[in-house]
Amino acid sequence: MPDNNRQAKKEKKKEKNRARKEKDEKKWEAMKAKARKEVEEENEEKERKKKLAKAGLKELTHAQQLRKEELLAQNDGFAALFRAAKKKIKEKKEVVAAIAVALEEAEEGQKEEKKKRAAPKGPLTHGQLIRKEELLKQKRGFTEQFRVVKKEIREKKEVVATIPEALEEAEKGQKEAEKEKKELDRQYAEVVTKLKLLGD
Repeated sequence: MPDNNRQAKKEKKKEKNRARKEKDEKKWEAMKAKARKEVEEENEEKERKKKLAKAGLKELTHAQQLRKEELLAQNDGFAALFRAAKKKIKEKKEVVAAIAVALEEAEEGQKEEKKKRAAPKGPLTHGQLIRKEELLKQKRGFTEQFRVVKKEIREKKEVVATIPEALEEAEKGQKEAEKEKKELDRQYAEVVTKLKLLGD
């Protein structure tokens, strides 16, 4: 029985030593990794300074670095504004195209209505009279359909009446969007110039 206890204590001690050794090894590996990282960062910093010196450039001061980051942030903001301006221009062009299509459809509708209203000229033959009676009977069944057609024509005429105003508004919006884009181009050019002066 005492031998068993001694053996158990030995095993427990071995396990404890093994765990401590693994912990120390992990700690040592972490320290080595940290040291390697510090050396790499130091080498990168030396290389960066060497490149600056070779190019005849001075390292940025803290204030210049802050200004550079501010300008880069502005640059990102301008990129978003450019996308928004382009989207506006695209939307305005789509409106103009839709108006042109609506105008064409309205004109076609008016032509079709004129054709439907055209009546045959001159005295009718016996066959034409019979056909006329048949058509009059059909017409009585188509009364509701004619009302629908008239309503559509009226709506199309209203569309035609609003087209000049809508077209003018769309063109005005497009000009404003293009003007906004030109202003953004100018501001963007200023940002790029400042970045170059700061050594970007």
